[in-house]
Parts: sequence; structure tokens; C-alpha cells
Amino acid sequence: ITYCGDGTTLKNVTYESQSANIKDAEGKHIQYSLGIHSAVNHRSETQLAGLEERLESMFDTYNRYQQLQTTSSSPAPATAKPQMFFLKLEGSMTDHAADQKYLDALFEEAKQDTTNALGGLEVWNVLSAAAQKEKKEKVYHDLCHQLGEDDFCQMPLADQKELLRFIAAGCGMHKGLTVIKAGNAALMLWWDQNRLTGPIKLMNKDNKAAAKIGNDAAKQRAEDVSCGGGAKLWDIAGNILRNKDPKKGHQDAFKNWCICHFGYSITFADTSNTQFQSHYDAACDLLINTSHYIDYLKDYKDKKDNCTYTNMEYNFLLGLQDIPIIEELCGLALYGQAVSVSYMRVIQHPMWVIWHPMHEVNALDLCGIHSQVSAFLAKVAADPEILLSPTTDFMTLIVDGQHWAHPEVVF
Repeated sequence: ITYCGDGTTLKNVTYESQSANIKDAEGKHIQYSLGIHSAVNHRSETQLAGLEERLESMFDTYNRYQQLQTTSSSPAPATAKPQMFFLKLEGSMTDHAADQKYLDALFEEAKQDTTNALGGLEVWNVLSAAAQKEKKEKVYHDLCHQLGEDDFCQMPLADQKELLRFIAAGCGMHKGLTVIKAGNAALMLWWDQNRLTGPIKLMNKDNKAAAKIGNDAAKQRAEDVSCGGGAKLWDIAGNILRNKDPKKGHQDAFKNWCICHFGYSITFADTSNTQFQSHYDAACDLLINTSHYIDYLKDYKDKKDNCTYTNMEYNFLLGLQDIPIIEELCGLALYGQAVSVSYMRVIQHPMWVIWHPMHEVNALDLCGIHSQVSAFLAKVAADPEILLSPTTDFMTLIVDGQHWAHPEVVF
């Protein structure tokens, strides 16, 4: 059994979604939903307790159903126990958050406790159905736990490892999310470390006023708490051009402007919501349509009664004309094209069927692509110019060797 789970918050209420992937007696892989439930918080202990509660309920329902099917000619089957879930649990697939890493540790602990409580796999397998039923008694459970722990310690190391095998695999999409967050943080530091003029600060209204008319301390604070750069620009662009609140932003106005000028609409990347790779798409979009966005902002301002920009609109215009910001967008867009987009194609694409015929692919099969990505990044770090070399075959510059997703950005 492998476990998969994720959580989200909606209107300050935490929701947890959990599922189990099971390999049946015939070797087929089946995914079962463990449901979507609300929780008091997102702590690891709460997630484990919620899973245990659901397992108790599901096993109880199954056992009651089996009892109803019992007839005089067909004796009652052995009672199924929730502890068997943890005994057979061999891995998990979650995101890279700290609470999920701790949850994996709790799973390993639960697996160890269950193994000890059942007296080891060999001891459990030789028990009769009646003996297994008797183990429901608490006193016998406690005794088995101690005896099982002693037996477990006497087992060969290879058998112990087999019983306690548990592999935690991180989500591939979250790896891309982590990279762009770390990459943006590194970009922000790079300008100062190399003593170069970095991106302009795109301040909100309050900080801009403090920087303009405040005392020295207020000016310095406004400077320190404000930020700029490519990430800040696409955040502003997303709030203006594709706001998640349909009552805000320029969505309809911008689409109508595009149709009037080009005969078709342009839809900005969905950075206002949590969507993987939307920020790479935003970087590409801002580079390709820079002049269009500048023209649109000027036309939109001229149609206003007061003919002025809002602070956010003005920041958008400034960012589109700031060279360091454009340079950051170039780096992020190029990384997205060479690595992120192609990496996602590999881990999601059915081309794995070609590389692994007649084999259902799981996270362990992706070790090769992760090693390939690491080697590729090392090569680019040693010589970044290869990504833009006119003499190098571009298909060797992409992780999966396929075509650029947005060649117009690269060329």
C-alpha cells in the first residue's frame, strides 16, 4: 500500500484529501479514495489521527457487511483490522512541506508499532483465525507487543528492513514550485552580491508616500519592505490582467482591446491562483507582449476621466520598462523552457510506456530523470551561454530533447 494526500484551506476551514494505492493479489494497481474531510488544523498529528479514524470506520463497515453475508454453510471470515493498513504501508506521495515530512516519520513509527504489536510478519502469518481474533483483547495486544518487539530484534537485518520498508516520494509539481521560489530568492540576492544596480522597487501607495515625504527612517523602512523584480511584476500583471475576483482587474477591457487591435484576445497566465508553471508562462507572456501591454496601459489611461494611472497600473508600466526586471524575466523564462516544462512533460507523458514497456510507472522509476536534470543543470551552471548558442542543436538543450514549448521566447 502507498498513501497519497494533500490539503487546502477554504474560508478558513482546513480540508484534507487522502487516497491509497493498492496492489491486489493479481498484481493490479488500484487507487481507492479515502475521502475529503474537514480538519481542525493541518498539523501532522491531526492528519494521522484523521486517517486512523477513517480506517476504523471503513474496516468496521466492511466487517459488518461480511457478517451479514454469513450463512450456515459459509462461516464468518476473519475480522479485518485497520492495523493491517500500516503493516502493509510501504510509501507515500505528498508535497515537500514540513508537515508532510513529519507525517512520513509518523507513518514509519506507526508501521514499527504495528509490526511489534503483531509479533512480526512470520508470527502473524502462522496464527489461526481464532488466535487472530483473540488478539483483539487489550491484554493480549500488550503481551504481543512486547513479545513481538523481542522477536523483531532477533530477526535478520534484511527481514527487519523488509518489514519496515517505507519510501517517501515528493510531488514532481511541487519540485517545480520550490525551484521557482528558490530561484527568485537567489535572483534578489545576486544584484547586491555582484554590486550591480538591481530592479526598481515597485512600492505600494503607502510606501511610495513614505519614501517621498517621510523622514529618513520612514524612507528607509519603505525601501526595505518594498520589492521589485520579475516575480513582483508578474504578480502585479496577474492582478491587473487576470484577477481571480471577476469584479476587479482589467480582464474584459484588455480582451476587448486585443480583439480591436489584433483580431484575437490574449489571456494572461493565471498567476492570481495557485497553478503550476503559471509563473513561467507569465514570464514568457511579459517578454513576448511587452510593447502590447505598454500600449494598452497608455490607451486605458487616456480613456479615463482623470487621465491618470492607479499606483498598480503605474508600477506595471515602470516594470515593463526596467531593464533589470526584463533580465530576470529572461532568466526565469529560459529556465522554464529548458527545464521545468520539459521535466513536467517527462513525468506526466505516456512516453514512459516506450521507455518502460508493459510496466506501470511509479515515483521510483523517475530516479533516472532526476539524475538527468541534475546533470543538465550542472552543465548549464558551468556554461550558461550554451542555452543561447546559435551553433548548438537546441534539442540537446532541453531535458527531454523535445521542441521548445514557446520558441518565440527563446528566438
